[in-house]
Amino acid sequence: MKKTVLAWQLSLLALAGCMDVKAVAPDPECGDYLINLEGEECDSWDTGSHTCQTLGFHDGVLACSASCTLDFSDCERFGSCGDGIVQTGAGEECDDADLHENTCETLGFHGGVLACSADCHFDVASCEDYGTCGDGIVQEEYEECDLDEFATGFDTCGALGYYGGAVACMANCRADLSNCRTSGTCGDGLIQSAAGEECDTNTLGDASCHGLGFFAGALACGDCGFDSSGCINPISIASGTTHTCAVLDDGSAWCWGRGSEGQLGNNQTSEEEYNEYSPVSVQVPAGVFFTQIAAGTNHTCALDTLHRAWCWGLDFGMLGTDSPQAGVIPVPVAVAMPAERPAETVP
Repeated sequence: MKKTVLAWQLSLLALAGCMDVKAVAPDPECGDYLINLEGEECDSWDTGSHTCQTLGFHDGVLACSASCTLDFSDCERFGSCGDGIVQTGAGEECDDADLHENTCETLGFHGGVLACSADCHFDVASCEDYGTCGDGIVQEEYEECDLDEFATGFDTCGALGYYGGAVACMANCRADLSNCRTSGTCGDGLIQSAAGEECDTNTLGDASCHGLGFFAGALACGDCGFDSSGCINPISIASGTTHTCAVLDDGSAWCWGRGSEGQLGNNQTSEEEYNEYSPVSVQVPAGVFFTQIAAGTNHTCALDTLHRAWCWGLDFGMLGTDSPQAGVIPVPVAVAMPAERPAETVP
């Protein structure tokens, strides 16, 4: 009996020894489906808590290589912010220096330098300093108006030279003058008499210097009112036996009447009767401007601004040219006046 019990106890001890040996765990290794070695990024299907998205890629399936390192090859097909390539399908607007051909201006701003933020979206901080059409603020360097705000000089039709109507603001922040045009403006070439215009640009109507009471000249239009600065009037007039002459306030001389002996000073003579029934211009040498004029029977004399005497017409010594030839244009009197007594008037 004792022998049997002892044998049974020995059998239990032996069994216990075997169980202790089998309980020892095997050494960890790559491929055991557990990330349990230093340097393992993954193991088989176990990639830890990582995915393509958590690693910054836009999509894809993260895998584990045979050496227990992460395999990004499928992730890289979809790109990532920071790779320098704009993946618009993944919501990127830009990537590093690649702005996808955009500028502040293409985004609607008036200027500035467009940048790309770290999350691959446009950084418009510099653009905003220049403003954009539609922000309700008039950037006068670029805009005439913005929504209901108008730059100075564009706020009324009157400020733009029109006589009525209302200015509107177009979607491109330019002033809409279509309603103003229905009322006309100074400069449109049409005379709006009801608006007080006398003329418009080169349109004078029937007006002329003579019609305004001047002797002659060229009437102009300035600010839609008559500019008579080019009109001229006589300052000296004289009548001879058969002709009359006048000096105008611009220094020119004009004569009319009988001119057969050259007394009109227009380089014309005739053996037969020759008459001018309207004033003709005396051919005055360049730089000579007359102030007074006198007319004889068949000759004319005038005094210029330098107190020099000039005469023209039939000469029996009346012209003072020391020549019996008729002068058909003004010639200076040949005999010098005493230096202390310059000519002051003509008879």
